[in-house]
Amino acid sequence: MTFKVEDMSCRHCVKTIGDALKNAGVEKFEIDLEGKTVHVFSEDKDYETIRSVIEDKGYTVTE
Repeated sequence: MTFKVEDMSCRHCVKTIGDALKNAGVEKFEIDLEGKTVHVFSEDKDYETIRSVIEDKGYTVTE
């Protein structure tokens, strides 16, 4: 799953989102700060769950 996070702007944002994903039990993901995307590789989490994890940290998922 790929999430576009336009308001992700710095390494702190990357850490915040990464920590939130880990706390939600997501083990494999890639965060591309330059491309403003979060790629999640999970078979047990659905799109809305991951979207909520990111948005609960104050970021907006646009795709």
